[in-house]
Amino acid sequence: MVKVKPIKVKSKKSKKETAVRTQSKPLTPAVKVSNSNPSVDLTRRAQGLEKVCSLSDPFCVVAKGAKWPDGNGASSMVGQVRGHITVNSDAAGAALVHVTPALNYTFISGTLVAGTWTTSATLFATPGIAAITTYLNEYRLVTAGIVIRNVPAALVAQGFVQVTRMGRFPGVSTTIGAGESYGVSTSTHPITTGMEIPVIFRPLGNEARNFLAPNTSNTVIPNYWDTIKIELIGGPASNAYCLDIEVIYNLEFTLNSSYVTLQSYAPVHAPNNLALTQVSNQTSAKMMSTSHTSVSSFTSQTLKYAANLAATSSNPYVKIPGLLASALME
Repeated sequence: MVKVKPIKVKSKKSKKETAVRTQSKPLTPAVKVSNSNPSVDLTRRAQGLEKVCSLSDPFCVVAKGAKWPDGNGASSMVGQVRGHITVNSDAAGAALVHVTPALNYTFISGTLVAGTWTTSATLFATPGIAAITTYLNEYRLVTAGIVIRNVPAALVAQGFVQVTRMGRFPGVSTTIGAGESYGVSTSTHPITTGMEIPVIFRPLGNEARNFLAPNTSNTVIPNYWDTIKIELIGGPASNAYCLDIEVIYNLEFTLNSSYVTLQSYAPVHAPNNLALTQVSNQTSAKMMSTSHTSVSSFTSQTLKYAANLAATSSNPYVKIPGLLASALME
């Protein structure tokens, strides 16, 4: 008797069915990061968060030397403008300063008479720019911030500091009521020993990311970033150094014709990186909406928020895989 083995017939999928199944697969980020080596992934994650910190926190140690990743700074140099504004109180223990990040002028003061402030007739120069203006042709800010500190000793420190975020710079010779706050947000801080208030600036539009020439007028200032108003209320009377405002501006700049030969030393440009700019912008917005009591806590919260955002965002290019991939896009 002859045994006949059954023949198995393989079913053939139609091209149409295959195409439908292929299209139904979920979309994933263009660049995947393997989880086969956790130590490597953690390193890349740290690199990604470090870059976010450099673009959202001007006080971060890696912010000095950062370039905005839009692909437009191929030939730019990098630098940091850092200096101090000395705030003196009047006989009533009051003082007023408005700061907006710009070169070559950055702030105005005020004089209080009968409950009304009158801002100074001219702008004051940006502190700490002497080392960079010799070489600079045009510049753009990457990040910018100030740190407000109490100077007098514990037995002398008194009063409050009112910090207001404003959309526009008030201008010179402008009257403002004492204690008035018409800004986006206002916070009041009691003056104590060791007081430290870090505040970062917010770009007001696309113009903030354009290169521009330093302002040479001491009466008009470009308004591409917001303004921080600092008002001292009830402080120590007639104190020659009541508050210290440290300005920290991290920027890119192009060289003037006298130093164009130094162009070969320009750092590698930052390519356009959508994931990095999205996370950085959202992180900056979050950090501007909350108050902070020290520079170190500010930077710590910046990293925590960026990590949480990258882990929970609904945008696949902002989530951890996309952020890790951004660390590799040099």
